[in-house]
Amino acid sequence: MKNNLLVCGGLPRSATTFLHAEISNYQNVFSSSIKESYLFEQNDFLIDLKLKTLQNKKICLDFTPEYIFNKTALNKISSRKINCFFILREYHEYRRSLEAYLSINKIENNYLLQMTEADFMSATQFVTDHFLYFKFEDIKENPAAVLLKIQKQFKLDFGEKMSHKINMNASSQREHFALSVLHNYCRSPMKLATSALLGVV
Repeated sequence: MKNNLLVCGGLPRSATTFLHAEISNYQNVFSSSIKESYLFEQNDFLIDLKLKTLQNKKICLDFTPEYIFNKTALNKISSRKINCFFILREYHEYRRSLEAYLSINKIENNYLLQMTEADFMSATQFVTDHFLYFKFEDIKENPAAVLLKIQKQFKLDFGEKMSHKINMNASSQREHFALSVLHNYCRSPMKLATSALLGVV
């Protein structure tokens, strides 16, 4: 395992932003305001080059929800034995939350809205067959237990927590979702820009 890289994928509106903020709040984790690097949507040469540079650093995070819908990226993660987990949510609850969020914030994202239930089920089935995963309810009910399981599963040590303030609705600021929308419509430039800002690539 690459013990200094932790990847999280999942469904938008499923607490990935909250978990990113929580895990970033520990001493042994590299804290970055950029959550989604899209590292594993890049070519193999760039991925492997960056992984070599991470070997002696703090734990780095790549919380890119859209990996769940990209089997090429999933295969790249799996073949490299990267520490990776996913957060899943029931389809109809996910759709209601997503549609409300897009409407409130006046955001258009046809990429996600046009996804069928069959697409959704296929993606989530692949993840449950190959990766560690949590349900959205697990995060809501006991986030501390989820963090402990992640550390135990991947033999990670986040260290001491630096602040005990918790924001259970961190993504309401829409900053990460805005990057996601831009990524879906301007893929190549956004992959390079967000990766460079994060410092993961």
